[in-house]
Amino acid sequence: MLPSSTAYIELPLNSQKPMNLQNDPLTGLLTRKLGFAEIERLVENDESFGLILSDIDDFKRFNDTYSHSQGDELLCTLADVFRETVGKSETVMRLGGDEFVIFLPDFDKNSALEMAERIRSQIEDLTVEIDGEKISSPTVTLGAAIYPFHGEDLESILRNADEALIRGKNAGKNNVIILEKRFEFP
Repeated sequence: MLPSSTAYIELPLNSQKPMNLQNDPLTGLLTRKLGFAEIERLVENDESFGLILSDIDDFKRFNDTYSHSQGDELLCTLADVFRETVGKSETVMRLGGDEFVIFLPDFDKNSALEMAERIRSQIEDLTVEIDGEKISSPTVTLGAAIYPFHGEDLESILRNADEALIRGKNAGKNNVIILEKRFEFP
């Protein structure tokens, strides 16, 4: 019997394996729906947390150069790095495409920056081989935001983390940015 808290779908025709809808089918990371539900719970309880938004630098070029299947392998490898780098109380989820969210309960600005830098460094230090050939290491840009400093709800926290990420991309990529003050959106 399947646990009632787990959603499953039936796969077509020849597949007999049920798919767990709590996890991203490619990376095995938590889906955004469930991850965001946990964040919303903390917002409702007014508990502080950090949030890191990560984007793989030049991922489109990687896919175009090495293939989309190699891009999928890279996504899975980076998902493993995220899982291995964060602690048991932190949550990693795939937002979509090449974007990931790391949710950090009880983290302040300095702790979030330290975690983001540790992730960035771990990824930069990866050795990636394709068909036996070493290629340049992937890099990521990370934008961080802290609740409630950067906003009072999930949307404003995500938008501030995204604004930090955009600024990081514009500043040359492969870096970590947190906004010094809340960015107010129109």
